[in-house]
Parts: sequence; structure tokens; C-alpha cells
Amino acid sequence: HQRWVEGSCSELGLRALMPLWGLDSEGILRGFIDEGFEAIVVCLKADLFDGKWLGRKIDEQFITDLQAFRQNPDFHICGENGEYHTFVVDGPIFQKRISLTHGDKVWREGFGFFDIDQAKLTQKAKGNEKA
Repeated sequence: HQRWVEGSCSELGLRALMPLWGLDSEGILRGFIDEGFEAIVVCLKADLFDGKWLGRKIDEQFITDLQAFRQNPDFHICGENGEYHTFVVDGPIFQKRISLTHGDKVWREGFGFFDIDQAKLTQKAKGNEKA
């Protein structure tokens, strides 16, 4: 993944900046949660995951369940090898959250997708606004 990012940037005359590369991956994922960000899984490799992972929230249980994949030396807990991709729906830097009202699970070309076809911006609950 790092080589792909660097190569893609180089083709455009850009230098890739990856400040999280090489840091504790599980710590990064926990930090994301602890800072108040919310994300869901919107794409995954079909040979690794089944449909129950699509649309799933990234939380402590998600991290616990990912431990089952750790025996695979090519597995990256943050999905840096393309194991899964996420969509951020809320966080402390956002004034509103994205509420998903409808999505479908679809499978194609070796991947599962949570195709979001309806979403809306909603006010955050009191106390969860951007600081």
C-alpha cells in the first residue's frame, strides 16, 4: 500500500505524506474511536469477510472481532492492505453527522460493498457538537 501511494503521488509530481505509517496500528484504531469518530465498513474483501461485516460500526467489539484474523501475516488491523474500507459518519471536527437511511449489501468482483443510497445530515445530540 505504501509503495502504491508513493508511486501514485510521484506520477503527479507530489510527495506522499503518511504520518501514521509505521505506528501501532491497533493504537491508531482505538485512538480514532476514543477521539469520538464514528465510521462504518463500506467495502471488504469477500475472501476474508462475510456480509455481517458490511455496514458494521468501527468500535471496540469490531477491534476484538478482528483479532481472529491476526494469524494471517498479510492482515492489517486498520485495513491498510485493502482488507476493508470505511466511511466516516461523525466526529468531533464535524458540525453535523451523516445519518444513513438506506443501503444495500452487494457483491461483485471479489468484494462486498455497502452501497449507501440514502443519507442525510442531522444535528448532533447536545454535548456532541464540534468544540
